[in-house]
Amino acid sequence: MQSFLQAPGQAPGAGFDEGDMSRFLAIPAQGPWRAWHDFAARMRQTPMALAIRVEGRDYTYRELGERALALAAEIGARETPDSRGVTAIYADRSIESYAGVLAALMLGHAYVPLNPIFPDLRNRLIVTLSGASFLVSSTQARARAEAILEETAGVGLVAGLPAPAPLPERRHDNPFAYILFTSGSTGQPKGVPIRHDNLHAYLVAANQVADFGPEDRFSQNFDLTFDVSVHDLFIAWRAGGQLMVPSARDLERPADYVWRDRVTCWFSVPSLGQKMSLQGALVPGALSQLRLSFFVGEALPLALARAWQRATCQRVENWYGPTEATIVCLRYRLPEPGQTVQAPLDLTPIGACLPGMRALVLDEAGQPVAPGGMGELLVAGPQVAEGYLNDPERTARAFVRLPGEDGIWYRTGDRVVVAAPDELHFVDRMDNQIKIRGYRVEIGEIEATIRKLTDGCNAVVVPLPLKSANPTALVAAVEGWRGDDAALHDRVKAVLPAYMVPSAFRHFDEFPRNGSGKADRPRIGELVAEPQTERKPAARKPANLKSAPAQTSPAAPKDAAPPMVPIRKFLVDTAMRINPALSRAAILEAVNLMDAGMDSLAFTEFALTIEKTYGIPLDQDQVFRLSEMPVARLVRFVKKHQEQAEAEAPQPAARQKKAPGKAAKQTGKADQATDAKARKAQKTLDIRARRVIECLTHLPAFLETAPHPLALFFGSSGTMNAISTTVAEEEAQKRGSPVTAINFGTASLSNLGTAELVLHACEVIRRSGRPVAFAVFELEPSELSTLPYPAHSEIVDKYLAGHFRLGKVRSGDTRSRWAPEWGGDLGPLARPDTPEDTAPDEEDVTAGAGWIKKREREDRDTFLGKRDFIPMEIEIWLTAWRAIAGLTDNCTAFVHPIRAEKVGTPDLADPGNRFSALLRRITDSTGTQVVLPAEFGLVPGDFRDYNHTNRSTGPMKLTTRLVGAALDRIGR
Repeated sequence: MQSFLQAPGQAPGAGFDEGDMSRFLAIPAQGPWRAWHDFAARMRQTPMALAIRVEGRDYTYRELGERALALAAEIGARETPDSRGVTAIYADRSIESYAGVLAALMLGHAYVPLNPIFPDLRNRLIVTLSGASFLVSSTQARARAEAILEETAGVGLVAGLPAPAPLPERRHDNPFAYILFTSGSTGQPKGVPIRHDNLHAYLVAANQVADFGPEDRFSQNFDLTFDVSVHDLFIAWRAGGQLMVPSARDLERPADYVWRDRVTCWFSVPSLGQKMSLQGALVPGALSQLRLSFFVGEALPLALARAWQRATCQRVENWYGPTEATIVCLRYRLPEPGQTVQAPLDLTPIGACLPGMRALVLDEAGQPVAPGGMGELLVAGPQVAEGYLNDPERTARAFVRLPGEDGIWYRTGDRVVVAAPDELHFVDRMDNQIKIRGYRVEIGEIEATIRKLTDGCNAVVVPLPLKSANPTALVAAVEGWRGDDAALHDRVKAVLPAYMVPSAFRHFDEFPRNGSGKADRPRIGELVAEPQTERKPAARKPANLKSAPAQTSPAAPKDAAPPMVPIRKFLVDTAMRINPALSRAAILEAVNLMDAGMDSLAFTEFALTIEKTYGIPLDQDQVFRLSEMPVARLVRFVKKHQEQAEAEAPQPAARQKKAPGKAAKQTGKADQATDAKARKAQKTLDIRARRVIECLTHLPAFLETAPHPLALFFGSSGTMNAISTTVAEEEAQKRGSPVTAINFGTASLSNLGTAELVLHACEVIRRSGRPVAFAVFELEPSELSTLPYPAHSEIVDKYLAGHFRLGKVRSGDTRSRWAPEWGGDLGPLARPDTPEDTAPDEEDVTAGAGWIKKREREDRDTFLGKRDFIPMEIEIWLTAWRAIAGLTDNCTAFVHPIRAEKVGTPDLADPGNRFSALLRRITDSTGTQVVLPAEFGLVPGDFRDYNHTNRSTGPMKLTTRLVGAALDRIGR
C-alpha cells in the first residue's frame, strides 16, 4: 500500500502552471459531456465566486479547483498501465472529499464514496467490488483509510492535499461518473454505476423544472454515499452557486444552520424536516429565506409538507427516484395553501415524470393499471442506468424490456396508486409487506394511520420477533408524540382491522438516523425489541420454587440438566417470546393470557411449550381451561402436576417432610387472594364470548342502516373464518343482486349455543322488517356427534337474562370481536393471485402435540362416518334451520371446511356410513342438499390448519361458491 502526505509548509494547490492547468481543464468543442465540465466552466468564468463552504471555511471555484488538480496530479503520477479508472473517496465531509470527487472525474475516473459509519470490512468490500485503484482521504482520516486498505493489494492511498505537480495526460475516459453501493438482499452490497449521460439527462431535466441560479446557496444535507448528494454537488456547480456543507452539529439544529449560512435551496429527506418540526422550527414564516424546498428519499407526510410550506411561504416539492434512475425521476409541486391535495395515506403525491422520463404502473399480472388502480412502478428514459455492477442475474430481474414498449424499464419495487395519468401516489415498498397470523399486512398503511392520528408524528411499525418469517406481534415506534397509548390504541382499532393494530407503542424523542439521514428502521427495531423496564410485582416465593429449564425450546434433551428458573418466570418469559409485544406487567395483571393480548394460535404454541417442557399430557379440554387461567393459576397447575409426578416416582427410604414455614403461609394467603380475584373476574364473560355479545349488541343498529337485502351466514368457526362479507357483497353485486352480508359464525359456541344465537338473531331480523335475500347455515358434524367438544358453551340466553357482564378486554385476537363495520367479518382480506398467501400452518407450530393429533383423528373419524350422531343434537340443529327458513325460502347448508388429504374422503354410498345417514336426515328434513367440502374447490394452500381456511384464498373461494349457489337458486 502506497501513501502520500502533503509536504510541510506547502500551500495546497499553489504554483500550478496556468498553461498546464488550462490544457488539462479544456472542454472539447465536440464529444460527450463529462461531469467535471460544468465546474471547469465556472472555474474559468467566475473563479472568485464561492463554490463551497466546508468545515466552516469558504472556498472559491479557483481554490476548490486547485485542490482538485493537486489530487489529480498526484493520482495521475502514480497511475500504471494496470490502474483502473476508478477512485474511492473516504467521504468524511472534508475539503479532500469534495476535491477528491472532482479530481477523480478530471482524470476520467468514476468515483466511489465510502461511508465513515460503515465498518472497515464493508468499505473494504466496496473498494474491491468497484475495482478502485486509489483511495483519497483527509489527513485526519489517514489511519482509518489505511485500515480499510489492509489486505487490499494494488490500491494506492492519497491522504491529505499534496503539493502541486505537473498535470498528467488522461489515461482513462470511464463512461461512468460514479458508482454507488446500496444494501443487497443477499447481504453483499450491490453496485449501481451511473453514466455521465445519465447524470447529464438529470441535470438538464432538473433545470427545466426549477430556476437554479448563481445567487443560490444550496444545502448539502446528504452523505456522499447517498445518491441525492450528487444533485447537491452538480446542480450547485452547474448553476454557479455555493454548496453549504453542514457539520454533524449543524444537522442537530438544522434551522440554525439554514439562517446562519443563508441557504436558499433546500434538499433533504423528510426525517430531517420532521426533526425541525419537533424542535419547533416550523412556525409560519420562520424559514422564509428558502425559496426552493425539495424533499426526497422517504415518503413525505402531507402534514409535514404543509407545515414546511407555512414556514417558508415558498415553493415546496416532493421528489421521487431510485438510485438506478439517477437521483430523481418524478416530482410533485405542493399547491398553494387552501387548495386540496388528494392523499389517501396522508402522504404527499410523487406526481409526474421529469422531462424525458416515462412511468408505467403494472399489476401483478403485468398489465397496465387504470386510474384508481395500484401496482408496481416502472420507469424508463435517459436517466435509467444499464444495470448492476458485474451482476447480470440481478440486472436481468430489475432492468427489463416490455412487450410493445421501447427501451429498458427499471422495476422500482415501489407500490403506487394511479390517481390520474399525471399524478402518482406512493404507497410503500412491495417488500414492505408481512404476513402475521395468516393475514397479509401492509406496514405502510398502519404507519400512515398512526401519523394521521398523532398529528403527523413519524411512525415506524416493527414486526416481532425481528427478522422472523412469521412474526407474531406488531409494535409501533412513534417519534415526538406525548399522547395516551390506550387512547391511541382505541383510535387505531377503530380504523384498522384488529390484526393490523399494534400491540404496544414505544415513544421516541427522536428516531436514530442512518447514513442517508433517513429513519434507521433496523436500529429502531432493535430498540423496540429490547425488554422494557417495568415495576416488578411482589414475589410469591414458595409457590414458584418449583422450576423449569431456562431454555424455552421444547426440543431440549431431558437429561441435559439446564439452569433452573421459577415456574412463573418461565411462563411469563415464554409468553413474551411467543408474542414479544406483551409486557410483563400486562401478562401478570391480566385475567388470562387471551385478555393480555394473545390470540388463539399463539396460545396453542404456549400450551405446547408447557406440555413438552414439563412433560404434562394435555387434551383439548385442558388447553381451553388453561386459556382461561391467570398466571397464578397456571403456576399452580404446573406445580400440581410436578408434585404428582414426584409422588409417583420411587422415593428414598427415609424422607422427612418439612413443615411449612412462614413463607409458605404467606404464599397461601397470596394464592387465596389471587383465587378471589380470579373468581371475581369469572363474572365477566370469557374473552371468546365477546364476539357473541358484540353481535347481539350491534345487530339492531346494523340492521337499521343496511342498504340492501340481507345475506345471512350462520355457523361455527368454519363460518367465522371461511366467510368474507366483503367477497359475498362483491359477488352478489357482480350478479346484479346487491346484498348486505352478515357473518354470525362463532368458534366458542356449542351446537346448542349456536342455535340460541340463530334463534335470537332471526327474531331481531324479523322485527326489523329487513328482507332476506338468502341464508347459509353451516353443519359442523363433530358438534352433533358423540365426540366431546370441550368447553364450548351456551351463553346467549344467560347473557340476555343478565347472568354475565361484558368487561373491558385488551385482546387483539380478531376472533373475539364482532365488528359492525365489516358485518361480523374478521376484517378485510388480502387477495393474492398465488396460493402462497396462507396462514402459518398450525401443524408447523404444534408438531408433536398429542392433543392436536388426537383432535384431528376424532374429527376425521366423524367425517368418515365412524362415529354416532346424537338425535337430540340433530334436532337442535334442525330447530335453528327452521328459524332461518322462517326468514327466507332460499337457504343453503354446507359442511364445515376440512382438508381432504388430511382426513380422506367419506364413502357416502356405504350404508354403514353414519355421516351419510346424517346427510340424508338433514336433506329429508330441510328439502335441500348439503354442500360438501369436496365441492368448495379448496386446495391445501387455502387452509391454515386441517379444518380452518386461511384468510385470503380460502374465503375467496368458499364464499364465492356459496353465494353463487344461493343466487343461482333465485334465478331458477
